[in-house]
Amino acid sequence: MAVDGNPATCARPDVIGPNSRYQRAQWYVDLGDMGSIYSIKIQFEDMGETYVMRQRGRYAGFSLYLSNSTTKEEGYMCYKDGPDLPPLNFTTKCVGYGRFVIYYNERLSGVKYPEGYEEMSYSQLCEVIVEGCSSGKYGENCKMNCSPNCFGTLCDIIDGKCMKCRPGWEGEKCQSSCLKESYGQDCKFRCSGHCKDGQSCDHVTGECVKGCVLGWTGSMCNKTCDNGHYGINCSSKCSGHCLYDKACNKETGHCDSGCSDGFLGDLCQNECTPGWFGEGCKESCSGHCADKAICNHVDGICRNGCEDGYTGQKCSTICPLKHYGRNCSSLCSSKCLGTCKHTDGSCTCSPGWMKPPNCNTKCLHDKYGENCSNVCSSNCVNGTCDRFNGSCTEGCKEPYYGEMCNQSE
Repeated sequence: MAVDGNPATCARPDVIGPNSRYQRAQWYVDLGDMGSIYSIKIQFEDMGETYVMRQRGRYAGFSLYLSNSTTKEEGYMCYKDGPDLPPLNFTTKCVGYGRFVIYYNERLSGVKYPEGYEEMSYSQLCEVIVEGCSSGKYGENCKMNCSPNCFGTLCDIIDGKCMKCRPGWEGEKCQSSCLKESYGQDCKFRCSGHCKDGQSCDHVTGECVKGCVLGWTGSMCNKTCDNGHYGINCSSKCSGHCLYDKACNKETGHCDSGCSDGFLGDLCQNECTPGWFGEGCKESCSGHCADKAICNHVDGICRNGCEDGYTGQKCSTICPLKHYGRNCSSLCSSKCLGTCKHTDGSCTCSPGWMKPPNCNTKCLHDKYGENCSNVCSSNCVNGTCDRFNGSCTEGCKEPYYGEMCNQSE
């Protein structure tokens, strides 16, 4: 075995069945670490001139694999022999990477093999020389370093071309970072396009180093704000008062379709001026809420009820006829002349009655008429008259006569 170009001869391995027959024969060597391999030399067992063709037929059709494990299926085949018989002193170019070099041969039943192939496979290997460089080296005497941007620092052992680039790099020797707006393995991924200040994303990870434009979040700025949030990193909350409960603009927070009832402003964060309500705050409160309270800025409803004389949720309806007071629950006095005032029940009392709102007090003996506002005639005996029509009930003083004692001879 040889690494970094220095050959070393292995002792003859255990010969697999020199006098036995096998359908499959396998042998491997562990290089101890990942190596950049260039060529493999094998000295098969030579049993003299008489047996040269037999020996060649035993090894014919073998394969060589480079792998990171002892399982050939996990690696790749760098050489496949046939149909000609191989020389017993064999050399082949085998460029690639691996920790294990695996020799494998088989003779499967039902398969017709070329002329000269022995019926069974053998692995009578006397010497194996693996030439190459340790990982990360290439060129004459393995003096050159692979580009640090080669994936796993693995490059072609001859010209140093990277087998594969690390994410974010491209070119034969991975010397160039991804072009603007691309990133990742083979630069095949596109940046989100939402990095702050028009910056490109990180050519390796795709992250937006300086953050996101308004309305976007995530390390790659590839996620829009959740409904209800907006702005830088979606850290601001919408007012929650956009028309029809729509989400606000995820960049600005504006309610692009307008505000719900009771709110104003681009962000719909301002309540109506006290005394106003509804869409665009264009409707005025009734002004009749209880205790001089202001109606609700959204729907104009008086939450604590109405002042005396008004009814309805918005307290915009006066009490129906002959009703008054809180919740219009009081009836006007039957002694009112006509109806009473809807707020306090005050009214003009029918003739003979006074003291609103109930008009339940009779006129004094010297008063009569509506609200007892008229004074009996001084010509009435004892100044007393009928409280309804003012007629002198006890007669007239002489020389006066008539119902009202207002006539004389």
